[in-house]
Formats: sequence, C-alpha cells, structure tokens
Amino acid sequence: MFRYGFKNDFLCPCKNHTYEVHVCACYLALRHIIFQLVGEEEEETVLVPVQTVERDFNCKELKLRPYQNKLCENALNGENVIICAPTGSGKTFVATKIIMEHFNSRARRGICKVAFLVNQVALAEQQSRVLKEYLNQRIEIMTGDTQSTDRVTLAKLLPITDIIVMTAQIFVDAITEKEIEDVTLFSLIIFDECHHTKARHPYNQLMNRYIDLKLKKSGGTPRIVGLTASLGVGKASAVKGAVDHIVSLCANLDVSMICTPDEGAADDMAKYVNTPITRFKRAPGRKNDLFHKTVAEIMNDIEKDMKESPCKFCVNHIILFFAPIQSDSFYENVDQIYNSALIINNDCRSKDSLQYIEDELKKKITPNQSTDARQKLMTYFESRQKRLHDLSKNNTNPKLEKLKEMIIEAFEMNPDSRAIVFAKTLSLVQKLKNWIQETPDLSNLNLNPETVTGARASSDQGGMTKNRQLEVLECFKEGSGKLIIATSVAEEGLDIQKCNLVIRYDHVTNEIAMVQSRGRARAENSQFMVVTADDSKSEKKEQMNLSRELMMRQAILKISELEQSTLAQMVLSHQNKAQIVRDSEKRVRHGRIIDDSEFELRCFQCNTLACFSSDIRTIKHSSYTVLSDNFNNSYKTRDHPDPVEFKAGFMKKYKICCKEKDCRHDWGIIAIYLNTEFPLIKIESFVIEDSNGKKTTVKKWKSVPFQIPEMSDDDLRRRLADSSGNRSDDDSGDDLN
Repeated sequence: MFRYGFKNDFLCPCKNHTYEVHVCACYLALRHIIFQLVGEEEEETVLVPVQTVERDFNCKELKLRPYQNKLCENALNGENVIICAPTGSGKTFVATKIIMEHFNSRARRGICKVAFLVNQVALAEQQSRVLKEYLNQRIEIMTGDTQSTDRVTLAKLLPITDIIVMTAQIFVDAITEKEIEDVTLFSLIIFDECHHTKARHPYNQLMNRYIDLKLKKSGGTPRIVGLTASLGVGKASAVKGAVDHIVSLCANLDVSMICTPDEGAADDMAKYVNTPITRFKRAPGRKNDLFHKTVAEIMNDIEKDMKESPCKFCVNHIILFFAPIQSDSFYENVDQIYNSALIINNDCRSKDSLQYIEDELKKKITPNQSTDARQKLMTYFESRQKRLHDLSKNNTNPKLEKLKEMIIEAFEMNPDSRAIVFAKTLSLVQKLKNWIQETPDLSNLNLNPETVTGARASSDQGGMTKNRQLEVLECFKEGSGKLIIATSVAEEGLDIQKCNLVIRYDHVTNEIAMVQSRGRARAENSQFMVVTADDSKSEKKEQMNLSRELMMRQAILKISELEQSTLAQMVLSHQNKAQIVRDSEKRVRHGRIIDDSEFELRCFQCNTLACFSSDIRTIKHSSYTVLSDNFNNSYKTRDHPDPVEFKAGFMKKYKICCKEKDCRHDWGIIAIYLNTEFPLIKIESFVIEDSNGKKTTVKKWKSVPFQIPEMSDDDLRRRLADSSGNRSDDDSGDDLN
C-alpha cells in the first residue's frame, strides 16, 4: 500500500490525520499562504510514492440490513446502477459498503479514487461523517466554502486523498479550467440525489463528458452509482411516458440496472423506515380581504398611469427610481415588491405584508433620485398607507390559525418534538418566524424557531451562509431549536432523525419534492401534513403528486421486467441521440460556457435551442431583440405580408420562423430600426429552460424569470458595424411553406 507525499516528509500541522507522516489539504493550504506572505514564487510540489505507516484508527464495523445487502449486490458485481430506495432506508450505508469493496477489489491494480458527489454543502458534511466512521481511507471535503478558505485545488488534493466528497460544480470547474483532464481520474463516482442528472445540472455536465468518452471508446471510464429516493416521472401523464423519463435518466447516468427493495424486503424495511401518510388540513380563506384588494389597486393604478400618460410619467424616471433592483422593466420591479407582499398577506399576517412593502420601498429610494419620480411613485402607496394600516389590524388569517393548532397539538403531545415548515418564499419564511415568536400560544412552547434558506440570496434578502445552515441544523438535532421554517433548500437528503412533523404550508411543487420533504419526517409515528386554503389548488396538486409517485413505481416495475441487454440497448440509443443534440448545440454556442443563472430559450414547437437570456435586449423598453450572431443562424425568413411602420422608428420587413424544416414555428419579425435589421421575438413562441432543466412558458415579457437590459450605445454600435447588408433567405433554397 502506498500514498503520495513530498520528497522530504513533513508532519501535517492539523491533528486530524492518523498517518504518522501525511501531507493533507491543510498543509498544502498553509504552504500556499506562507509563500504568498513572503512574496516568493511557490515551488512546484514534487509528489513521489512513499510507504505509509499503518494508522491507528478504529473504524466501526459496517453491518448492513438484509435489504441493504440486496440493494448493493449488482454494484458489487461491477455494474453501473441506480439505487432507488425510500428516505431513511440507509442508502449512504449501502454506498459506503460499495466504496469499501471497491477499494478491497482494486487494492493491487490500477487507480483507485472515489468521488462522492452531493448537491448541497450541508450534505457534503453529513455524508463525509458517515464515510469516516466506517472507512479506513483518506477522506477530504471540497465545496465552495472550503475552496474560499483552503485554496487547495482538486488537482493538488487528488494524489494525496482516496475519497473526495464534493459538490459537483467543483468537479465541473476543475475540468473546464483544465486543472484535471477528465472524469477518468476517478475509478468510482457516487451521485447523491442522482435524479438531478438532467439538462445543465453539474451532474449531467460531468456525465456528458463521461458519455462522450464512452462513445469514442477512448479508454476505461469510472463506475457509476446513483442514489435517490425518487426518480420522478418528468411531464409524463401515463406509465409509458414515465418509463421514457426514467430510461432517459438511466442513459444520462450510463446505467442499465435500477436497484429497488423487492417485495420480500417490506417487513424488514418497516422496522427501520418510517413513511408517514400524507394528510391534508384545510382552512377557509378570508371572506372579504380588503387589504389584498387595496394592494392590487396600487398595482392597477400604476399600470394604468403608465399606459395612459407615458410622456407625463417618464419611463426613465421609473427606471432611475428602481435602479437598485438593476432592472430596466418597471413592471417586473413592481411585481417583485407587490407580488411578494400579496403572498405574505395570503399566507401570513397583513401587518407583515405592509411592513414588507414599507421596507422594500425604503430600500429602493435613494437621496440622489429625481424628486418628481419619487413623489409620483410614492403617491400610489402613501395615499393608501393609512387605510392599509387600519385594515391590517384585524385581518385574521385562518391558515395561520390552522398552522398554530397543528404545532401546538404536536408539541403538547411530545414536548421534545421537532417540526419543519416548508414555505414558498424567502420573505415569507422570515415573516412566519416573526409570527411564531410574537404569538403567545406558540412562544410559550419555547420552540426557538429558526430559518433555513439558500446561500445564493444576500443576507438582507433572507439568504444565509452554509455555516449558518449547519449551525441551525445542529441546534435542531440537539433540541435547542425545535422548529425550522425553510424553503426547498432543506427538502433533500438532510438526516434529522428526531423530526416527527413536516408541514408543507400551502406550497406544493412536484412528486420528487413531495417524496423528499416527506422524508424529513424520520422519527417513529411521524406526520406529514399539507395546509391548504379552501380555494387553493395545493391539495389537488399534492394528490396529483401522489398519483405520479405511484406511476413512477409502476414504471420502475415495467423497466425491471425488461432484459438487461434490452435496457442497455435503449440506453445506448438514447446516448447516441443525445450526443448528436449536444454536438449541434455546441456549434450554436461556439464554445461559449453558459452560467447557471442564464436561461435557454427553445422553440415552443420543436425544442430547438434558439438563444440565451443574456443575449436579449430591449429597444425603447418595449421591443425585444437578440444580439447574437448565432441567433441569426437559428431562423429562416420570408417577406412580411404587411411591411408597414408599426411604431415610431420601426418598419416591418420579414417574418421569422424556426429553421427546422419539420417545424417552422413563428418566432416574430425582422424590423428596420435606424436603417439596421433587428430580429424582434415573441416570448410566447419559446420555452424558457433554467440550468436544472425546469421549463416554463409565459405570455408576456414582464413574466420572464430573468432581467433584460436596454440596448446600450455600445450594443447599437456593434450591431451597426456588423450589419454589412440586409439579411434574406431567398437564396437558401428552403421552402418555408
């Protein structure tokens, strides 16, 4: 057995490693900092194999339950597999067994490195703790947080570590930046919550590289193991569509075997796995919500004024007023404030909604803004502020009363209970916490409520750091905090054994989220409840999710009845087709790397990639164009039947449609503006897809989930310079009819 170290052996400055002589990430980070402080160039690290000293580390003996042994059989035989089993069934222990046997089987031959990929930083900490309990290998964690402090690259860590638990984006970045060559530097890759392996998710970016290598037959690829509680069914409405969705996921992971607990394991699993029944708690809506109507009046009046007196109510003043949001669209920014306020009013107290509006408007107004613009915009709110204040005093919310009743019942029955409430938005999460703290019947229970939200939002918007997330979860486990209000960030994977009550507070998404959030209820006799208003669609959606969960099980059963060679052939066929699409889209991107915050616009009819959200600009804040040469190659043109001036400065010239012969879906027009052709697109002609593959359609530009800047002078100059002549497809030879 060998390890890597420096030619001159050093003792690691951290005390966490049990090798007598060991160079770990801590040493490398410290060495890097010292060279920076003294202002000298860091010498190249020379890595040579040196013999290890047996470490004195008492690993626990890993004893799997019978159904867990069954789940890992195929993986132990060297097959790529997806292990799909309920939350709480111990999939991490199954993965630990697979890793252990992987090292035992490869002890004398070839590379033996394991990547354990997770979707969240909190999961990296959790999974690494389990691995360190049972495995006698060198294990390190790599996340965005560790990178910002340790500054140790994957390339430097890989030679001195056996198992790296990391967020997938770290792996993707290391390959993209050519820090490491490709995925073949690992012999086994574990994908935790593998149902994310689709679209532009980092999991799928890695597997796309893997599959490209596989199809080119360019050497050995690592073994793949996926872990999940739910594979989902995509947009399927029948079992056949669910089968297609799951086969697609298998192809993305290069898997031809789905391992699930068999019928004989039911009794065994029942001893350890709690699956609470979903219960619905209905609450009547407010009978006559005058507060809601008054907030809606403010929005309607602003839009009406904008449409009727655009000159009097200068658009530029509006943009200046809302500049801190960094959006050129007035409507988007109004929606951002008032729509959030309406959600808070619907799910919390009216006084919380009013406070939110007041706080947000204060943030948006700065001393250097136009007095006229400030007065005009504030009039809409201030003229109704007293009325809103009066209406907020006694506007009782029946949904809150139902939530209070459920929490009190759970904690009176068991004072040591743990509860998680899932809510829609960051702002609502904070307001619910305030309500609990200010409600005597709840504050007397000494719940010490805390929030768990994502790290992407800033702290003033309700976001929280990863370290703070971990602190809150630790307090929850220990019992110093007994209730968490969370966004969807807490749905996946977090192992909180004492949690016995999960409430989805009028917030329902898809069947995967339902299974994941239900899985947070781990304790015996746990409850999973959905609070809905009588007029809400949440109950119907959750009932649909239960049906889709059943559909998924039926689809997995149908797939299990296939010959493995048949499924393997289906997987290969899908991979070949997907590679053709990827190659085509690479040509559209021209090597461009797409950021996670960007959205793809795809043809509504055939799903062909058209452009990216960052390519879109507004002209005069009303027309929407695409400033990308690649987009010009995505459509075909034909003469416009009515080539007239349709607004000041714009002349219709061509109709544009999707270039695919079997599609030709209408995308918009080519218009002449400042003697230059601009494509003006219709948003209803496209499907908007985010980095996780979630697709949405909207009918109006103000509803898109991204911000669109006005075309700048530099944009216009580049467009004028690039326009060497009028575009036409008359010589393309394609029939558009």
